[in-house]
Amino acid sequence: MMNPPAIADTGKVRLGGMAPSLKSPSRRTLLSVGAAAIPAAALFLSGCSSTTPLTPAQIVADAKAVVTALGTAVTQMGIDVPTLVPADLVTKMKGYIADASSVLDALSSSMAATVGASVMQQVVSDIVSVLNTVGGIAGLPAQYTMIIQAAAVILPTLQAFITSTLGIVTASARVKANGTMTLAQARAVLAAR
Repeated sequence: MMNPPAIADTGKVRLGGMAPSLKSPSRRTLLSVGAAAIPAAALFLSGCSSTTPLTPAQIVADAKAVVTALGTAVTQMGIDVPTLVPADLVTKMKGYIADASSVLDALSSSMAATVGASVMQQVVSDIVSVLNTVGGIAGLPAQYTMIIQAAAVILPTLQAFITSTLGIVTASARVKANGTMTLAQARAVLAAR
Protein backbone atom coordinates (compact mmCIF):
# COMPACT_ATOMS: atom_id res chain seq x y z
CA MET A 1 0.00 0.00 0.00
CA MET A 2 1.47 3.34 -1.03
CA ASN A 3 1.35 6.43 1.10
CA PRO A 4 -0.03 9.53 -0.60
CA PRO A 5 2.57 12.18 -1.42
CA ALA A 6 3.14 14.73 1.32
CA ILE A 7 1.52 18.10 0.77
CA ALA A 8 3.38 21.16 1.97
CA ASP A 9 1.46 23.12 4.55
CA THR A 10 1.54 26.73 3.41
CA GLY A 11 -0.85 27.89 6.11
CA LYS A 12 -3.32 29.16 3.50
CA VAL A 13 -6.79 27.89 2.82
CA ARG A 14 -6.92 26.23 -0.60
CA LEU A 15 -10.23 26.44 -2.36
CA GLY A 16 -9.44 24.88 -5.72
CA GLY A 17 -11.52 26.28 -8.56
CA MET A 18 -13.19 29.04 -6.57
CA ALA A 19 -13.36 32.63 -7.73
CA PRO A 20 -10.01 34.48 -7.40
CA SER A 21 -11.39 36.57 -4.51
CA LEU A 22 -11.99 33.33 -2.56
CA LYS A 23 -8.63 31.64 -3.26
CA SER A 24 -6.97 33.41 -0.33
CA PRO A 25 -10.00 34.59 1.63
CA SER A 26 -10.02 36.84 4.63
CA ARG A 27 -11.77 35.71 7.80
CA ARG A 28 -14.70 38.04 7.05
CA THR A 29 -15.07 36.51 3.54
CA LEU A 30 -15.07 33.00 5.00
CA LEU A 31 -17.66 34.00 7.58
CA SER A 32 -19.97 35.57 5.01
CA VAL A 33 -19.64 32.57 2.67
CA GLY A 34 -20.18 30.21 5.60
CA ALA A 35 -23.18 32.17 6.85
CA ALA A 36 -24.73 31.96 3.39
CA ALA A 37 -24.06 28.21 3.18
CA ILE A 38 -25.53 27.41 6.58
CA PRO A 39 -29.19 28.14 5.68
CA ALA A 40 -28.72 26.10 2.51
CA ALA A 41 -27.33 23.20 4.54
CA ALA A 42 -30.19 23.54 7.01
CA LEU A 43 -32.71 23.47 4.16
CA PHE A 44 -31.04 20.36 2.75
CA LEU A 45 -31.03 18.69 6.16
CA SER A 46 -34.65 19.65 6.85
CA GLY A 47 -35.69 16.88 4.49
CA CYS A 48 -33.89 14.34 6.69
CA SER A 49 -35.55 12.00 9.10
CA SER A 50 -37.40 13.55 11.99
CA THR A 51 -34.95 11.79 14.31
CA THR A 52 -32.22 14.27 13.38
CA PRO A 53 -31.27 16.03 16.63
CA LEU A 54 -31.86 19.77 16.60
CA THR A 55 -29.85 22.59 18.11
CA PRO A 56 -31.18 23.17 21.65
CA ALA A 57 -33.13 26.42 22.02
CA GLN A 58 -31.31 27.21 25.29
CA ILE A 59 -27.93 27.00 23.53
CA VAL A 60 -29.16 29.43 20.86
CA ALA A 61 -30.54 31.79 23.52
CA ASP A 62 -27.35 31.61 25.62
CA ALA A 63 -25.08 32.33 22.65
CA LYS A 64 -27.17 35.31 21.57
CA ALA A 65 -27.31 36.67 25.12
CA VAL A 66 -23.53 36.41 25.58
CA VAL A 67 -22.74 38.09 22.25
CA THR A 68 -25.30 40.86 22.80
CA ALA A 69 -24.17 41.59 26.38
CA LEU A 70 -20.48 41.55 25.48
CA GLY A 71 -21.16 43.86 22.52
CA THR A 72 -22.98 46.35 24.72
CA ALA A 73 -20.33 46.14 27.45
CA VAL A 74 -17.41 46.62 25.04
CA THR A 75 -19.03 49.68 23.47
CA GLN A 76 -19.78 51.16 26.88
CA MET A 77 -16.27 50.41 28.21
CA GLY A 78 -14.81 52.49 25.41
CA ILE A 79 -16.98 55.40 26.54
CA ASP A 80 -16.83 55.00 30.33
CA VAL A 81 -13.22 53.93 30.89
CA PRO A 82 -11.18 54.90 27.80
CA THR A 83 -8.00 55.04 29.89
CA LEU A 84 -8.41 51.36 30.78
CA VAL A 85 -9.83 50.23 27.44
CA PRO A 86 -8.14 52.14 24.61
CA ALA A 87 -9.87 52.64 21.27
CA ASP A 88 -7.72 50.02 19.50
CA LEU A 89 -8.85 47.32 21.97
CA VAL A 90 -12.47 48.39 21.64
CA THR A 91 -12.17 48.16 17.84
CA LYS A 92 -10.53 44.73 18.07
CA MET A 93 -13.24 43.37 20.38
CA LYS A 94 -16.04 44.92 18.30
CA GLY A 95 -14.59 43.08 15.29
CA TYR A 96 -14.86 39.75 17.13
CA ILE A 97 -18.41 40.57 18.19
CA ALA A 98 -19.40 41.58 14.65
CA ASP A 99 -18.00 38.29 13.33
CA ALA A 100 -19.89 36.30 15.96
CA SER A 101 -23.11 38.23 15.29
CA SER A 102 -22.90 37.68 11.55
CA VAL A 103 -22.82 33.89 11.88
CA LEU A 104 -25.09 33.82 14.93
CA ASP A 105 -27.89 35.32 12.82
CA ALA A 106 -28.01 32.02 10.93
CA LEU A 107 -28.36 29.92 14.10
CA SER A 108 -31.79 28.64 15.12
CA SER A 109 -33.27 25.88 17.22
CA SER A 110 -34.83 24.34 14.10
CA MET A 111 -31.35 23.68 12.70
CA ALA A 112 -29.78 20.22 12.79
CA ALA A 113 -27.48 19.93 15.80
CA THR A 114 -24.41 19.21 13.68
CA VAL A 115 -24.98 22.35 11.61
CA GLY A 116 -25.75 24.38 14.73
CA ALA A 117 -22.59 23.13 16.43
CA SER A 118 -20.54 24.15 13.39
CA VAL A 119 -21.97 27.66 13.59
CA MET A 120 -21.48 27.69 17.35
CA GLN A 121 -17.83 26.79 16.91
CA GLN A 122 -17.15 30.16 15.24
CA VAL A 123 -19.29 32.04 17.76
CA VAL A 124 -17.41 30.42 20.68
CA SER A 125 -14.08 31.25 19.07
CA ASP A 126 -15.06 34.92 18.88
CA ILE A 127 -16.41 34.93 22.46
CA VAL A 128 -13.13 33.42 23.67
CA SER A 129 -11.21 36.11 21.77
CA VAL A 130 -13.24 38.89 23.43
CA LEU A 131 -12.88 37.33 26.88
CA ASN A 132 -9.14 36.87 26.41
CA THR A 133 -8.77 40.49 25.31
CA VAL A 134 -10.90 42.01 28.07
CA GLY A 135 -9.58 39.58 30.68
CA GLY A 136 -6.18 41.23 30.55
CA ILE A 137 -7.57 44.62 31.57
CA ALA A 138 -7.19 45.28 35.30
CA GLY A 139 -9.44 47.62 37.25
CA LEU A 140 -12.64 47.37 35.22
CA PRO A 141 -15.76 48.62 37.04
CA ALA A 142 -18.05 45.99 38.59
CA GLN A 143 -20.80 46.29 35.96
CA TYR A 144 -18.32 45.05 33.32
CA THR A 145 -16.67 42.35 35.42
CA MET A 146 -20.13 40.96 36.19
CA ILE A 147 -20.91 40.62 32.45
CA ILE A 148 -17.49 39.07 31.83
CA GLN A 149 -18.08 36.58 34.66
CA ALA A 150 -21.56 35.74 33.34
CA ALA A 151 -20.11 35.06 29.88
CA ALA A 152 -17.37 32.91 31.46
CA VAL A 153 -20.03 30.90 33.34
CA ILE A 154 -22.09 30.25 30.19
CA LEU A 155 -19.14 29.58 27.84
CA PRO A 156 -18.52 25.97 29.01
CA THR A 157 -22.17 25.13 28.25
CA LEU A 158 -21.70 26.31 24.66
CA GLN A 159 -18.40 24.45 24.41
CA ALA A 160 -19.97 21.25 25.77
CA PHE A 161 -22.63 21.41 23.04
CA ILE A 162 -19.90 21.61 20.37
CA THR A 163 -17.87 18.81 21.95
CA SER A 164 -20.83 16.49 22.43
CA THR A 165 -22.14 17.11 18.91
CA LEU A 166 -18.96 17.32 16.83
CA GLY A 167 -16.38 15.70 19.08
CA ILE A 168 -14.27 18.86 18.87
CA VAL A 169 -12.72 20.48 21.92
CA THR A 170 -12.68 24.28 21.56
CA ALA A 171 -10.14 26.67 23.02
CA SER A 172 -10.83 27.92 26.52
CA ALA A 173 -10.82 31.51 27.63
CA ARG A 174 -8.16 32.68 30.04
CA VAL A 175 -10.95 34.34 32.03
CA LYS A 176 -12.44 31.69 34.28
CA ALA A 177 -15.70 31.73 36.16
CA ASN A 178 -14.95 32.47 39.80
CA GLY A 179 -17.42 29.87 41.07
CA THR A 180 -19.76 32.24 42.87
CA MET A 181 -22.20 32.76 39.98
CA THR A 182 -24.58 29.99 38.96
CA LEU A 183 -25.71 29.35 35.41
CA ALA A 184 -29.17 30.74 36.24
CA GLN A 185 -27.62 33.88 37.75
CA ALA A 186 -25.37 34.31 34.69
CA ARG A 187 -28.39 34.09 32.40
CA ALA A 188 -30.20 36.69 34.52
CA VAL A 189 -27.20 39.05 34.42
CA LEU A 190 -26.98 38.82 30.63
CA ALA A 191 -30.76 39.18 30.20
CA ALA A 192 -30.65 42.42 32.20
CA ARG A 193 -28.17 43.97 29.75
